Order: sequence, then C-alpha cells, then structure tokens
Amino acid sequence: MSHQLFFLCPNCLAEDQFIQNRCKSCDAKIDIQPYSVTCGKKQFSIAEYYQFLLKHLSVEQSAHFRSTDAFPDALRVSDVATLRQGKTPVAIRGYRGWFNRTILAPENIAEGHLIFEEGALRFISPEKQWYFPATKITAITTDSHYLEFKRRGEPFFHIHFHNESALKYEILLRKWLQQNYTRLNLGDICEFQPHIRTTSPTPGKRIWQISPGNPLPESATEKIVKKLIAALLRLLLRPLIRIRFEGLENWQPDMPGFVLVNHQSALDPFIVTAFLDHRIAFLTKASAFTHTTQRKFLQWVMGIPTTRYQHDSAVIRDIKTMLQQG
Repeated sequence: MSHQLFFLCPNCLAEDQFIQNRCKSCDAKIDIQPYSVTCGKKQFSIAEYYQFLLKHLSVEQSAHFRSTDAFPDALRVSDVATLRQGKTPVAIRGYRGWFNRTILAPENIAEGHLIFEEGALRFISPEKQWYFPATKITAITTDSHYLEFKRRGEPFFHIHFHNESALKYEILLRKWLQQNYTRLNLGDICEFQPHIRTTSPTPGKRIWQISPGNPLPESATEKIVKKLIAALLRLLLRPLIRIRFEGLENWQPDMPGFVLVNHQSALDPFIVTAFLDHRIAFLTKASAFTHTTQRKFLQWVMGIPTTRYQHDSAVIRDIKTMLQQG
C-alpha cells in the first residue's frame, strides 16, 4: 500500500516506488518521519512536500510506469479500486433533539480501475462502466482514505484505491479538471469543494429542519454516562498522547450554552470531550455519521453534520438559530 502523503520520489519523480526506505526506481534513500521526508540531500516539511506534489505530479502517466496499454485513449489508469456511492438513508437527530437531518451512507457498487481521458473519467469494472464528463463533476475532495467527488444531480461517489493514495488522486483530479476548464474556456477554478466554482460563492438554501421548542434537557443518567465514558477515554488516551490546551484562561465552564469549533483530526472530538468538556460542538463531515458507533458518539459530543456540497452559510445560519433559542 502506498503512503497516503509521501508517494512521489523527489529524485526521479516515480510514483508509489518507496520500498524499505528506498525508491525502487532510482535507488535513492528515503527517510520518512511523521512530519518530514528526506531524499538524499533534499528535505521537505509536510507543507513543502505538498507544494512539491502540486508542482510535479502529472496527470499523464509516466511512460516508464505506463499502465494504459489496454486503453489507448487514456492519460492515466489507476491500480485496482473500489467504487462506492451514497445509497442508504440515515436519519440524524442532533443537538439534544434540536435539528433533524437525513444523510446517505455509501455502499460498494463495483471493483475496477479509474481511467483518465481528455474530457471525461471512466470507472471500468468487468460488469459495467461509469462515465463522468468533466463538465458534470461538481465537487472534489478526500474523505479519510477515499477520493470523493460528485456528478451533477446524483449522490456522491467514493473511490477506495487499494494500493494508492487518495490524496494523489485528489491532486490529479483537480489538475485534470482545470486542464479541461482551460481547454473549454470555462475559466479558472477557485474552489473544488463544497462545489466547483470559478466565482465567489453565494448563500445557499437551508439543509436542516429546525424543530420548535427548547432543546431536550440532559437527564441525570445521561450526565453520569457521559462522565464515565470521558473517564474511560482519558484512561485509554493518556498513555498514548501528550495534550496541551491553549487559551484555557478564556474557558468559562459554568456559563450556559456551548462552544462551536472546526476540527482537523478525527481524534479531536474524542480528545477534547475526554480532557476538557463535552459541551464543545464540532463541525463534522456528514459522512462520519454513517457509522452507527461513530454516530452515537458524535451526537453525544454535539457533532454537527456538514456537507461538502452545500454552502457553509446554511450551516452557520442554523447554528445561530440554535444559539438564539437556547
């Protein structure tokens, strides 16, 4: 399996060739650390290496590693991958009963290869193929280890690359889409998610239903259960991580209400809830709520499901409504 971030050799630009701390293509020594990578005399921080990927990763597959023989019109052919699509409705009742929302959980629909052509993507399996014209793709991002994108008018698609990085294909898909927009004189893309845009966004429609009345109060049993779970999380996490909170002088735990934050790591809600306070709400990708256990925990820590395909202004407006009413 290719490394999710470090997959392009700085020395020879070969992809997915890092084996036992060496590049299989040019034999350069590779030293991958949690926050950096070194190849020969070249050392990159994560931010520097990401910029290196943006500059040097090419949509057209290298002739030395070409796997397009069976597809003569292809610019690039992926290794084996699984295609998934949002299919199963999942109802969410969040913020102590204040809002209701339905999201789609993805299901596996095929195993095959992703094909890049000049004006379209294809996903080809032994039984069927899917066709994605460049002008019909409306969003591109990654979700955990999946490439995630949307075709106009349909639920989202996921692609799980068995031996390659989802980030690699997010970068490739962005480059490929911009090349097509340039070729068709459609303008420069300024945003790839929550929606492909060539101009600044405008406010979107509401995506939640706000329930009337006050939020449901916490019962004594619920408070006890939350304290027990937080204690268990601290017991599990304390030997594994070191935690430092900044700005605690501004934290007022006796005040009513809650604090709303965005988060980067999937572990953030667990850590903050266990070590600080469970009344900190998290803006969380809606797809994280498709797993039953995760959903229960995220509802407890006031995870607020957001979607990559709607405007954030809708989420912010509904959060303001909740704050105004309790």
